[in-house]
Order: sequence, then structure tokens, then C-alpha cells
Amino acid sequence: MEKINTALVSAFARAYHTQHAVQPVFEDHAARELFLPEEYENMAAAFAAGRSFFCPDYAGKDPLGRIVNGELAPTPLGRAEYAREALHRAVNEGIRQYVLFGAGYDTFAWQRPEWAKTLRVTELDLQTMQQDKIMRLARAGYDTSGMRFVAADLTKEDWAEKLKQEGAERSFVSLLGLAYYLPCQTFGALLRRAGDVFPAGSELVLDYPAAEQTGDVMRRQSLLARQAGEEMLGGFSRESMRGLLRAAGFDLCEELDPEEITQRFFARCNAAKPDWELHACTGVYFCLSVKK
Repeated sequence: MEKINTALVSAFARAYHTQHAVQPVFEDHAARELFLPEEYENMAAAFAAGRSFFCPDYAGKDPLGRIVNGELAPTPLGRAEYAREALHRAVNEGIRQYVLFGAGYDTFAWQRPEWAKTLRVTELDLQTMQQDKIMRLARAGYDTSGMRFVAADLTKEDWAEKLKQEGAERSFVSLLGLAYYLPCQTFGALLRRAGDVFPAGSELVLDYPAAEQTGDVMRRQSLLARQAGEEMLGGFSRESMRGLLRAAGFDLCEELDPEEITQRFFARCNAAKPDWELHACTGVYFCLSVKK
């Protein structure tokens, strides 16, 4: 497989699923529009050509669909829908700001449901990533003038000061997709700074890999990330993650294991197309917590 940015892989998975699923887990119509000319098609061809890497024993006629649903899409789709459901409830309970750490090519701000029209959205990511995303959005005709982009290296504390400058408010905070790439100590420091910045009643959603990873899917994803220069690091025990959240001032409200993720988010999609099933990645957990 050629080198492909992992954030773009997630966008590809969301776009492909939206286009091809009978009962989509999560619909992201804007994701397809972020791709440059021929970029999407070239990525699809590259993944299909990687059949021997992803699914050497697959004998069906749709290797790309098998690769997307079996390898690339489950975690991005599941966590996106998990965050959307939790955010909807939080907005109904009075939260008015959504803060995405490591936002990548997330497109929520440009395809909001009615309940989120007045929600303030702030995205934090590396400046180079944000510049590329803004370029892609502008090319697709999306307006970014009302967005708040905070350029920041999340392994440093400058982001906290930038958020504090405009005052803190009760927020829904996404740390999705980050725990895979940060050492436990660094991720714990990020959580503690979030606990310092966001006031009581703020909610935080994240996903994380278990400390013991034996599944083939996670092994292949780790290899893909390494080829892209993005090393996936170890993982967390459930107790260690709960300890990090407590130390940062967050109470765990909910934690979903792979079986619960599959049943809650993929059952309807799988029933609609049984030969195109999605299953949560072994050893990946979703959790929601609230600031005390």
C-alpha cells in the first residue's frame, strides 16, 4: 500500500459508506467533496489493489467493499455516530459549544442537523492539517468564515491558553481518534488540561485501543499508520483509562465494548445487507464522561 494520510482514510471510509450502504450507520455527504480530482478514485484503486494485504482469503466479487467494511470503516463510522447521538442529547440539555480535538477532515460543521444550527463549533488541529482542510472546503464551495479554527500541537499546552483567551463555557468535547497515537502519559496530560479548561457539566467523548491488541485488523491498521508516518502506540487498560479520566476531573458515564458497539450501531446496517457486515474492531472502546 502507498502512503496515505490516516485522516483522509477515515474521510474515504465515511464517503464510501454513505454512497454504498443500504442503511448507513452514519451519513457524511460532505466527505466525498473534500477529495481533490482523481484522489478518491486513486485511493479506491489503491485499496482494492491491496486485497492480498487486507483479505487474502476473500473470494467474492467486491474486494473494495469488503476492505472498507471489514477494515477501514467500523471505527470511524461507529465513533462518529456515537458522538452525534451524545451531542444531540447534550444540546437538548443546554450545551452550546462543540470542541473537536484533532478534528482532521470532520465535516459536522458543514452539514448540521436542525438541532445543531446554532451550535458553536471549534476545531483544534495542526496548522498544516487545518490549512489543507480549509483549502479543500473552499474548493468544494463550503463557507469557513463562521468557523473557529485553533492551530495547535495537542502534545503541548498552547492550545489551552488559546481556548482560555475567549473564556470557558460548558462544552461537548471530542477526543476521538487521538488515544491511538499518544503515549499514556501524554494523553493523560491532555485530559488534565481539558479538565482545567472546561467547566463542570462539560462532556467528553473518546475512543481508545485496549492495551492488549491481538486482532489482525488492528495489526494491519498499525502498519498502514506507520507507512503514513503516524505511529500507533500501545493502548490502555480499561482501569487505566478510567483512572486518567478521574485524575482529570471527569466521571465516566458510559463505556462500550466491541460487542456493544456492533449491536448498537451496526445491527440495522448488517440486517439490510448481510453480505456486507460491519463489526467493531476487537479491542476498541468508546466512552463518554462528564466534568465534575
